Order: sequence, then C-alpha cells, then structure tokens
Amino acid sequence: MKHVRAAPFLFLVVGLAATARADKTPACIRSWGETVATGFGYNHVVVIDNTCDKAATCTVSTDVAPDPIQASAPAKQRTELVTFRGSPTRVFKPKVECRLE
Repeated sequence: MKHVRAAPFLFLVVGLAATARADKTPACIRSWGETVATGFGYNHVVVIDNTCDKAATCTVSTDVAPDPIQASAPAKQRTELVTFRGSPTRVFKPKVECRLE
C-alpha cells in the first residue's frame, strides 16, 4: 500500500492563505455586526473595537451594502457604523479591513 504525502503540503498552502488574509487587520482590532430592530425594519450596525495604541483606518462593507465605507477607528475606542437602515432582513455579514495609521 502506498502512502500519499501531498496532504501536508496542501495544509501548508491553505494555512498560508488564511494567514495572509488575517494579516490585513491587526489582532488588536475586532469587528462584528449587530442588528437593531426599528418600526420600519432593521438597522445593520458594524462595530469596530480598536484596542491598539494607534488609530486605524478601516474599510467596511457588508453583503447587503457592498459599497465600501471608509471609517476612522481611534486608538482604545469603539466605533459603530450604520451600514443599512430599514432592511427587511436582520441577517447580514460584515467585512472589515483595517490598517494602523
């Protein structure tokens, strides 16, 4: 029986690709989406929590509002951006990429 040794290389390539994507935003910046119910639908809010010692500039978009928004994330502060008002759906996926200034 022969053993195939290509699998470790595949894991290495996949691991490097995931690391390259993750390096765009520093580890001290976290982001997530929140939904706020209103009388006319749902507001989609993207939260950026910057615990870094430096301010950051972020590009924010979602699957519902794909046009990118530029946002400033001051050092040691939380920033909230409304990306869509009155959405008929409460589910959305935010995409946030930040770089330190």
